[in-house]
Amino acid sequence: MRSSHLFALLVGCFAILAGASPSISDYPPCAVACIIDALPQSPCSGLNQTCLCADPVFNEEVSGCVKQGCTVSEALNVANMTWADCGFPLTDNTAIPRYLTGFLFILPVTFISIRFLNKAISPTPWGADDACALAGFVSDPYSVLTILVVLALGLGRDIWTLQPYKITEFLKLVFTTQIFYITGLATIKASMLFFYLRVFPSVPFRRLLWATQGFNALIFFLYIVLTFSQCRPLQKYWLGWSGDQPGVCMDFNLLVLTHVGFNIALDIWMLILPLTQLYKLKLGLKKKIGVIMMFSVGLFLTAVSALRIQVVAHFATTNNITSEALWVYVWSLAELDVGVFVACMPSASQLWRRMFSKTTNRSSMIQHGERSRSSKKPPNSEDLLLRSTANSSVVDQSFK
Repeated sequence: MRSSHLFALLVGCFAILAGASPSISDYPPCAVACIIDALPQSPCSGLNQTCLCADPVFNEEVSGCVKQGCTVSEALNVANMTWADCGFPLTDNTAIPRYLTGFLFILPVTFISIRFLNKAISPTPWGADDACALAGFVSDPYSVLTILVVLALGLGRDIWTLQPYKITEFLKLVFTTQIFYITGLATIKASMLFFYLRVFPSVPFRRLLWATQGFNALIFFLYIVLTFSQCRPLQKYWLGWSGDQPGVCMDFNLLVLTHVGFNIALDIWMLILPLTQLYKLKLGLKKKIGVIMMFSVGLFLTAVSALRIQVVAHFATTNNITSEALWVYVWSLAELDVGVFVACMPSASQLWRRMFSKTTNRSSMIQHGERSRSSKKPPNSEDLLLRSTANSSVVDQSFK
């Protein structure tokens, strides 16, 4: 984060009580000089603490001066003392993610479990789609654990209330979270594409799927490389906030938003792909509608990605990064959770239909047995044929 951005944290926040506060000696000399220079321009009489705290002209003058004359660490220290002296409310949203992340995590855990339960009782062999779904799921528990760690470091709180080492450790975890997030999204999309390859036999369509798979892999490798090369040297990513770390960093806003844009475009494309093939499947209207609804669940992933854009765009330009990162973490976790849910939806649908079919068959057999006992007749060959047919009723083989 550029030092000029962090200095801007002080805009509207430096209504310091020069001389009126017993803690004035605790302020850095650079800030004291700025206060003295700005006092003549304030309409406040004398050193009225309440007036100075509410005076926007005084605040802007002091903040501009501190921006030019203090280091980032000094500026954050001044902001922290100013909040205390003026009684400004502090941000503390640490309670939100503690419960929300646990609630969100239930979704992928449930559906990945359903996927492998279905795999265990199904003759369908383990495939690349299953491996990629599992790889994508791994990003979820990592994200949950990371959120718990960064909460202890200051996630959801104002950056100027944190000790410097916590800011550095916080940014290190933001960096690793980027890697897991990019990897998780790519593997989830790969899982869905491999599922399409398992389902649809059309050669031209399969070529299109492989091309899409290649594009997904390209986006993954491109943004992994960009993530590791966004700052030179790399440690400037988590040390650059202090303003005294040499090196350069690329535009973080551009990096994140282009990745989001590519993924939303890919989500929409992958939603359209299977729908173009439904007319070729020998399914009844009711079953086709069910399949369309199953594939359309991908709209949830697209919607979450679109909502995340606003949060990420704001975070990329904010200066209070530890506070604003809260919703970036929450929405990123939500996107990964929904992604696993979407990737596992066909397996969940298959398991549900298999269980429903067995329940229906069992009920039919019981009713048939009761009728047979009441008539005191042994089952004839027609009865056995009907029973055998009912027991062999399974989900359409195209969606196994």
